[in-house]
Formats: sequence, C-alpha cells, structure tokens
Amino acid sequence: MDGRMAGISSKSGLAEKGWMRWDGGMIPIEQPPPLPPPGWQDEKRDAEHIKLLSIFHYVFAGLSVVGGLFFALYIVFAVFMMRSFAGAAAASGPPGSAPPQAMMEMMGMAYAVMGVVGGLVSLGMGVGSFLAAKGLAERRRRTLIYVVSAFQCLCMPLGTALGIFTIVVLERASVRLLFQGRDEGRAAG
Repeated sequence: MDGRMAGISSKSGLAEKGWMRWDGGMIPIEQPPPLPPPGWQDEKRDAEHIKLLSIFHYVFAGLSVVGGLFFALYIVFAVFMMRSFAGAAAASGPPGSAPPQAMMEMMGMAYAVMGVVGGLVSLGMGVGSFLAAKGLAERRRRTLIYVVSAFQCLCMPLGTALGIFTIVVLERASVRLLFQGRDEGRAAG
C-alpha cells in the first residue's frame, strides 16, 4: 500500500457525510454521477442503426430505379440494333446468306422482353426499398421490411449486405418492441 494511502480513513462515519480523513486532514469525497437507466445504450444504438438502415434503403431504392432506367435503354438499343441488322443483312448479302427477317425480329423481341422484365423487377425493388426505408423511419411495416430485405439478398453484393444487416437488426428484441408499439397502435386506430 502507498504511504499516502495509509492515512486514508473513513472512521466515525465521515464517509457517509461526504468527508474523508487523509494524512491528518479532511477532504471531501466526490460522489459519482448517477447511473443511467438500464438499456439506455441499447435504445440509442437501435435508433442509430434503424436510421442508418433507413438511409441505406433509400440509397438502394435510388440505385434500383437507375438500374431500371438502364434496362429501358437496353430495350431501345436492342430493338434498334436487331432491326438495323435485319435490314442491312437482307440488303447486302447474296440470297440465302442472311438470316431470315422473322428470326431477327424474334431476337429483338426476346431482348425487349428481357429488358422489360428486368426493368420491372428493378423498379419493383426500388419501390419496395423505398417503402421499407419509410417503414424503418416510422418504425412500422416490419413484415414488409422483412420481405423486401429477403429479396434484396438476391441483389449481390450491396443488396445482400443490406438485406442481412436489416434482418439482423430487426431480430433484436429491443427493436421488435419498438415496432410492436407502433404497429399495434396503427391496427387499433
């Protein structure tokens, strides 16, 4: 024990009164600040994680819509190229060497259908991600957020990370309580 510490004493109930005897003198004891209520860090952490997930879902929704616009450009380009190749091939080669016009149109339609399907899926993912972001911000529609997050897991690598992190955060008991209070109020009202 340190020589200076040897003189510390709390005899005669001085410690309860906020004073301590030290090396023959009296010094006040500083009381530590009161402890915060249990779980306050969890609430703060959950609120921060939900806010970040909401922002990332908005970003993913924007990226999905931009992806849908690229599919629209793909459709226009594919149809234009197939029709141009069909007309040029028929006019420039000897008879029988060019692919039939019907085959070129069929290929153009196949590309167009793939572009339409891809664009609709991308736009649907954008709308779903937007609704999930709004639900996260309002702490409502937990089931919708789960469904959108599961579909986002198919969009590698960003969607996979976002979907998994969203599901992990939503599975916390403290986050479940945040959503239950809001969803029950909405159902009753």
